[in-house]
Amino acid sequence: MSLIVNNMVWAAQALTATKTLVSVSAEYQKCLSLIIEIETAAFSGTLDIKGRANPDGTYTNLAYQEIDIDGTRAPTNDQLSYTTSTARTRYLVPLAAFDTELVMTRSAGSISVRVTGSGMPIILPMSAKLISLGDQQLTVPVGAVNLTVPTGARRAVIQVLTDQIYFTEDSATPSATNGMIVNAGTVINYLDADYSTLLANFEAIRVTADAKLNIFYYD
Repeated sequence: MSLIVNNMVWAAQALTATKTLVSVSAEYQKCLSLIIEIETAAFSGTLDIKGRANPDGTYTNLAYQEIDIDGTRAPTNDQLSYTTSTARTRYLVPLAAFDTELVMTRSAGSISVRVTGSGMPIILPMSAKLISLGDQQLTVPVGAVNLTVPTGARRAVIQVLTDQIYFTEDSATPSATNGMIVNAGTVINYLDADYSTLLANFEAIRVTADAKLNIFYYD
C-alpha cells in the first residue's frame, strides 16, 4: 500500500472541532489516497471530509467511498450524519487533496478518528454482492426512450422482449445507422463495473414493432 502516515486525529473526542491533517502530520500532503476509520460511541453529530487543492484555495467536500465486507458503496461527498451511533466504519478517499481537514459537530457521545495515508492511489473492486434498487418495464416505440435509473444504481440487467431494438450508450440518438441492434430474447448485462454513466445515457428505439425492456437495477 506504500504507507506514508497513520495517525489518530481524535480519540474519544467529545467536543465540536475542526482538524486539518497537515497540522497532525505534514506527511499527509504527500498522500494520494486516505482511509478514514471512524468509531462512534453513542455519538450524535456530523462529520465533513474536506480538502483544497492549494494553500489559498477553498475547502470543499471530498468524494469518498464507504468500505464494508462486501466491497464499496457508491462514491459520494455528502456530509456524514450520526444519531446516537455506536459503530466502526471505514471510508476511502481515493484522491486526496493537497490539504485535507475533518470538520466535526457534536451534540452527544464521542467519536474517534484514525487516518491512514498512502503514497499510491487505491482503487477498490466493485462489490460482488448485488443490492436491488428496483425494476422497470419500458415500452420502446419508434422514438428514442431513456431508462429511468434509480438514485444510486450503478449496475443493471436489461432483457429485450417482443422485437428488436437499436440502442446507444453515449446520448446519441439510435437509428439503423447509429447504435447496436439487439434481438428479442437478448439479455444485456451491466454488472461487472460501475455503469452509472452508460445507464444514464442509454437510449433505445424499436426496429419494426414496439419492443419491451425488463430492467433490474442494482447498486
